[in-house]
Amino acid sequence: MMKALRPGIRLCLLFLHVLILSPVLTTAQEYDLDDLPEDDYDFSGPFYSLATQKGYDYFGPPQMFKLRIRHQGKYAFMDREGKIIGSFYDFVLDYKGNVAAVNRNKKWGFINENGEELVQPRYDLTDDFYDGRARVYLNGKFGYINREGNEISPLQYDYAGNFSNGFAWAKKKEEWVLLNRQGKEVKSFDLDGVQAFQKGVAVVYKKSRQGLIDTTGKAITRIKYQTIYPFRDNNLALVELDKGEWGFIDKTGHELIRPIYEDAYMFSGGLARVKKDGKWGFIDSTGKMLIQPQYDHAFDFDPKSGKAIVASNMEYFFIDRSGQPVSNFRWSVKKDEQGKPVYSLPAFSKGMAIVASSASLYIIDDAGKYRKPLPYAFASSFSNGRAMVSDGNKYGFIDGNGELVIPMKYNDAEQFYNYVAFVKEGSVYKMIDQTGKELGRFDPTIESSTHIYRDNRILVKSGGKWGYIDISGQKVIPCKYDYAANFSEGLAIVKQDGKYGYIDPSGKMVIPPVFSEANSFHNGFAAVRLATGWGMIDKTGVLRIPAQFRSAGNFSNGIVEMVTASDKAGFYTLKSRLTERGLPVLEEE
Repeated sequence: MMKALRPGIRLCLLFLHVLILSPVLTTAQEYDLDDLPEDDYDFSGPFYSLATQKGYDYFGPPQMFKLRIRHQGKYAFMDREGKIIGSFYDFVLDYKGNVAAVNRNKKWGFINENGEELVQPRYDLTDDFYDGRARVYLNGKFGYINREGNEISPLQYDYAGNFSNGFAWAKKKEEWVLLNRQGKEVKSFDLDGVQAFQKGVAVVYKKSRQGLIDTTGKAITRIKYQTIYPFRDNNLALVELDKGEWGFIDKTGHELIRPIYEDAYMFSGGLARVKKDGKWGFIDSTGKMLIQPQYDHAFDFDPKSGKAIVASNMEYFFIDRSGQPVSNFRWSVKKDEQGKPVYSLPAFSKGMAIVASSASLYIIDDAGKYRKPLPYAFASSFSNGRAMVSDGNKYGFIDGNGELVIPMKYNDAEQFYNYVAFVKEGSVYKMIDQTGKELGRFDPTIESSTHIYRDNRILVKSGGKWGYIDISGQKVIPCKYDYAANFSEGLAIVKQDGKYGYIDPSGKMVIPPVFSEANSFHNGFAAVRLATGWGMIDKTGVLRIPAQFRSAGNFSNGIVEMVTASDKAGFYTLKSRLTERGLPVLEEE
């Protein structure tokens, strides 16, 4: 059975949609300076000041020393002197690799760092450049252009993936075609699906089975595996056969470690954990069993400490690479409601964690060398260098050494988050810092709160409505909303007149309330629902993925999974993995 910690790789055949640019933002969105990369922080302020002086809305942080701005409904880039680079467009995307995508009259093109048009806006969709090539889409067909804007292949494909390792996959009718960097077709294949090339090999699919090919199109393995996982630094890939037999292959397709194990995980710290006859042990990259299967459960070796946590007889302990226990210390494995073991790693923070052994609590380090008993009835995990503890009556906080640094005097308390903790002393709720200093307190009129501190705002409810206070406890955004959420990436959802929009920390409505449902921003995007379905907006309020899906996930590593309604397949399969531009992606592309 596949485990949650081992991401599965399954094909998701994807098709295309037409990107809808629907600007719903009417006021500027100021980027939270706390979120800026350190390299950008020093020069962001002057950019923002210049944009404000000129009356521009702006969207930071600056990229390539250029700030994306909007004026009178049009978008452009401004340099550090306040000059507009090139022209205004209906929409622009941030620079990536000295080029930026621009949109005019619902068509996409590219400009260079001087604002000159490398590719006039003429495509329905464009993607970023990979290996110096970008896929483009026009009139229902895909093709590729180079950085000079020249089409290196005709726009003739029903689907096209990004270039990777100098090659790309495209689909023409029922065949998958392998293309080189010149846009030439290397070979065609009768396959059900493919993955992008990585380290010179690609996974291909046929009848729910997987195999490998090289860049010449030559088959490296037969198409027989249930799953082929990515190759790691040791050039080995974990594979699974139909009957749940696990092993490893090298890049020549040779089963260097035959699939004879009941379960297995990828290599970590030079060793891989494998399961045989119901017990876990460890093998090296040659397949030699260095630590015999003997444990009820095992976790990966830590490459830094050279230690691993294993479990036997409902107890955890550390072992070294020879399989010897690091110490005699053991701690307890938790059970579920049915009395079955629940295996999980300790919640280490800055190398320290709190665990339970019998009826006692201990602080341990992540190398198994340090432990210290704690004289408390309860202790939370560490957060921001503090752990909440209780004697069964009052609450306080300890540091990583187990020292009580905030006295045990609170009737209730919560863990630190963003270096602020919410505590209750008597009948008063307060906010404290890591030294225990009071930062502010709740007004008696506050009925409830999420107790989450972000962007110097705390969501509270008063008089049946939601609003926000700052860290001192002052009401800075009136409690007037039927619904509100915590701030996330500088914006918060609020409900006004039955619709959802987004405000900034000043309380300004920066994305108007036009959505029937909305989610918080995550990695620069938020899922929103209109009458036509779910889509994704960016922080400018523009729909970057059209609102036509039954459900939407969150962006992670530039990819989001969207689910179509069963009666609205259109250009999509049931589940589609899409880029920030709404383009489909191959698995692991």
